[in-house]
Amino acid sequence: MSIRGSRAARFAVAAVLAAVVGSATGGPAFAAETESYHNLDGSSSATLRPTSNTSNARAQVAAGARNGYWTVQVIGQSPSRHTKVFLKSTTSTNRCLDSHGSASGGDAWVQSCNGGDYQVWEVFHQGASIAFKSWGAYTQQGRNLCLALGGGGHAIVKTCNIASDSAQLWY
Repeated sequence: MSIRGSRAARFAVAAVLAAVVGSATGGPAFAAETESYHNLDGSSSATLRPTSNTSNARAQVAAGARNGYWTVQVIGQSPSRHTKVFLKSTTSTNRCLDSHGSASGGDAWVQSCNGGDYQVWEVFHQGASIAFKSWGAYTQQGRNLCLALGGGGHAIVKTCNIASDSAQLWY
C-alpha cells in the first residue's frame, strides 16, 4: 500500500470514527496517532520538527533530519469534507503547531495548545503527499494559507498552491 493510501485511509477512518462517536456522545471525539512529516521540496530533505519548550518558538524544519514527531489529533471534518487536525508536539507537553494569524510568508509557531482556530489544520491530499491549510487563517481572515518549508530552518505559512509548490507538500 502506498504512503498516500495508508495515511489517507488512516485520516479517513479517524475522521469517521470522530464523527460517529461525537454524534453518539453529543460532543467531539478525538483520535490520535503519531506521525513524522518530511517536505517534498526537491531541493532538500527536511523534517518538520517540534521545537523546545520555549514560549512562542518558530517551528523548525531540519534538513536531512528524520526525528520530528507530532501527535495528530483528528477533530472532525470541514464543510468541504477534509479532515481537520491538531498537530501536537511529542517532545514538549501541551505544545501545538500554530499558524499564529500570520500573513503569507509568516512563520509557523509551536505554542501552548489552546484549541483555537489557528492551531487547527485542514488536511488536503495531493498525489502521495498531504498539505496542511490553516483553519484559523481561513475562517478568521479569509486567507488560504498552507504550511510550507521556509528558509532559515523554519516552517512558514504561505498562500496555498499545492498543485505547483512542492514546499507545501509533506509526506
